[in-house]
Amino acid sequence: MDKGALLTETDVSPFDEDAVVIEAQKEIKKEISTHYTEISSHYTQITELKRRLNALLPTARLPPELLAEIFLAYMKTHENSTFYSFQRYEYHRRFYIAQVCHRWRQVALEDPRLWADIDLSTGPRCVTEMLLRSKKAPLTISGNVSRFKHSSASFKLLLAELSRVHVIELLVTRSFLQEFHTSGPRNATCLRALKLYRSRQDTVGFTQPLPFISTLLLFNLEDLCLCDIGRIFPPILASQHAFASHTDTRRLSHLV
Repeated sequence: MDKGALLTETDVSPFDEDAVVIEAQKEIKKEISTHYTEISSHYTQITELKRRLNALLPTARLPPELLAEIFLAYMKTHENSTFYSFQRYEYHRRFYIAQVCHRWRQVALEDPRLWADIDLSTGPRCVTEMLLRSKKAPLTISGNVSRFKHSSASFKLLLAELSRVHVIELLVTRSFLQEFHTSGPRNATCLRALKLYRSRQDTVGFTQPLPFISTLLLFNLEDLCLCDIGRIFPPILASQHAFASHTDTRRLSHLV
């Protein structure tokens, strides 16, 4: 059947009808886009009005320095959540604070102390963001690195900031520590507390010397705790005198 046989009484072919439909679709989509633009503009105006409304609240009169201290104090309280376990709720409080309003978010993001406590189990993406937000603040590193596949990637990110790590508290396996073992020493002169707990998934145990840990340069360590299944190595208050050595290079190889 040729094309002419498809012509209707109005001399409009199906091919022409397709063109009409396509043109109509373009017009409708254009109109929808216009309305979306108007809606976006309204949302922007509403947001600005809400910020002006929030600026009239009593808390808006607090200087940002005082507000930041209140945030820190709130993060340390022991209020629990109906929906989350205490540890998870406590860790995520900083994120909840930053979502209350625009001003609170600005204050929270500008205070590096709020982001200096980093849990490796949150994943590399979150760890990267926390490192950026914490700027040059002393870091506290914690987490169960024996359960999550991305723990190695997260820990590798933190090694680049090892010089400003003050506390390390991890549930680990010997194989995890072995991943990061090197022949040369690592500078950890700011480390004050080192607490390692052996995971039940580790069949080897904390035998001497510990990989990675034995390579750390520790001049200011004050608290050392190695907890193994079935036995606990008590905390050690370690001043420079407790690290008696014949050289200026002090490591944990003689303690573990």
